[in-house]
Amino acid sequence: MDKAKKSLLAFTLLVSTSISTVFAGSIPAGAIVDNYIGGTGNHGATGQDVFGSGYDTKWMQVKRTKDSDGNSFLNVFVNSEFVSKNKAGGINYGDLFLMDGSNYQTPDSCVVAGEAKVGCRDTLHSSDNQWQYAFDLGGARRKSNSELTYNKRKSGKLREIPGSNYANSFITTENYGSGGYSRSNQIVLVKNLNTVRGYGEWWVDTSDNILAMSFNITNTSLASASQIALRWAMTCANDIIEGKVSLASAKPTAVSEPSTLFLMFAAFAGLVVRQKKQSQRISS
Repeated sequence: MDKAKKSLLAFTLLVSTSISTVFAGSIPAGAIVDNYIGGTGNHGATGQDVFGSGYDTKWMQVKRTKDSDGNSFLNVFVNSEFVSKNKAGGINYGDLFLMDGSNYQTPDSCVVAGEAKVGCRDTLHSSDNQWQYAFDLGGARRKSNSELTYNKRKSGKLREIPGSNYANSFITTENYGSGGYSRSNQIVLVKNLNTVRGYGEWWVDTSDNILAMSFNITNTSLASASQIALRWAMTCANDIIEGKVSLASAKPTAVSEPSTLFLMFAAFAGLVVRQKKQSQRISS
């Protein structure tokens, strides 16, 4: 089986999961719920977002799959209102940072005695974890959502972050230089000098505010880790989601032919349309 077909399998699994869980209108079981920086969804002295409501990240769902050849994939869904706000240029989608969850330390909370919670800015509230990998979305992050749909999904690279050059492996908010930033010194991108350990694809679904990513983790410690920690933010770091999930060992999944995969997707899509029409009739 070639790499393109394996990637198609991983992304079909991603789409079917997205439709079946996101459209349900509730937080998926086992998802990371955003209670880190920007988690309350408000703006001002009693809230945690910097530049207003409507950009909130709600949750992140993570699933690990394995194909019949033994290759492991990580499928990640980020539910964020920023998806609907994204435009070409300006503030963009940040990279996804990952590490073995057994080494993860819960970062500082935004709640500090005596502090007016105006955005939890700067390094006062930041993660001290040393991330091992990052899924690099590449230059396509600057495109508009119409160019980032499932049918126009973009390629990404899973990069390993070396401990020997850790401090020079990132681009932080104030150094991104496109559209400003909400919090300084927050890592949002990985530099392309870091070694590639796997390849994948990503896309967005504006109807459900989903940023979806699927990538090969076979040649990394993430393939066997019982827990994985993750971190994601838009490039201004207005709202950051960070946490860890427990993952069972993935079982091999048989590979269907492309025509079968398309029929699966069409069936799920039809279910969504039907449920939406039913909801509209009830509300009217």
